[in-house]
Amino acid sequence: MSARKLETFLHEPNSPLSRLTAAAQRLSELAQIWESIAPIGLARYSRVGRIDNGVVTLYTDNGAIASKLNQQLPSLLTKFQQRGGEITGILVDVQVNQPSSKPVTTQKNPISYSGLSCLTQLERELPVSALKEALTNLIRHQIGSNQDQTTDRNRQADDQ
Repeated sequence: MSARKLETFLHEPNSPLSRLTAAAQRLSELAQIWESIAPIGLARYSRVGRIDNGVVTLYTDNGAIASKLNQQLPSLLTKFQQRGGEITGILVDVQVNQPSSKPVTTQKNPISYSGLSCLTQLERELPVSALKEALTNLIRHQIGSNQDQTTDRNRQADDQ
């Protein structure tokens, strides 16, 4: 068996790689068409999943989006046909998109030193109560947070 270039496998009309490449290109084209015709607000919660015998399957993140798309199927099919050619039907299927495994962290802005000063003064004036205890905890947390940020800034400056 002689060695052949990869391009010959991709361009042979009946090779599996050629058929796979053509199917991937068709799905990419349909995804672009979907982005252009999808109802506003629904495109980000839906995507082209597959095409089988002229029927496009759209995957949605939840049942509510699937229901809204099902109500608009006739007009969506017409739009697909105008832009994509050989589409004979659309199926809508719920397939939940997996959230990213990275936890979402939000950076909270610390209370300024003047703000902490005012809160400390208020804390001193309050009678013993749950409010005073909560305010004390907030101030302690913020002072610790501000010190951590100052330490981090000093470390970054030292690294540079």
